[in-house]
Amino acid sequence: MRHGLNRPTKAQRLKSPTFATKSAKIELADYLSDICRDLDEVTPNCDVHFEGSGPLLFNTDQAISLALIVTEMVANAAKYAYPRGRRGTIWVRLARGNGEVALVSVSDEGVGLPSDFEREQKAGFGMRVVKSLAKQAHARLGVKRRARGTEFTLEIPLSIGEVAPEV
Repeated sequence: MRHGLNRPTKAQRLKSPTFATKSAKIELADYLSDICRDLDEVTPNCDVHFEGSGPLLFNTDQAISLALIVTEMVANAAKYAYPRGRRGTIWVRLARGNGEVALVSVSDEGVGLPSDFEREQKAGFGMRVVKSLAKQAHARLGVKRRARGTEFTLEIPLSIGEVAPEV
């Protein structure tokens, strides 16, 4: 990881008592954009890009869980999709899905998942963290093997979060 490890991350700043008393909702696109900017600075072999399709409000606890999931997924992609310092790009996307769901995806064009990877089998620590945080955020976790790379997806019911009003 690049320099900046001693700098507070966006997730750490949100956990501060000062922030917690000021806001009960977080606009997820802005929040994830900031997280991805932080991750881009500290991930030496990867360029981390964020795309958001519009404002979505989530309660603070749920937004923090989603940000931690994204952080873990980006770290895993940097480590496993682009091994031995190989350079690559990681995309984080946020969109409103069909119906009342928000979609968050983390994708890469790296080496792909091992042939014996199964999300439901005994998982490493990082995947256990992701699964636990997804459950806390009421999100459904999915994985797609692509021709080049992997895409992890989260479907989050908007009845838990809220769509921001049009401006």
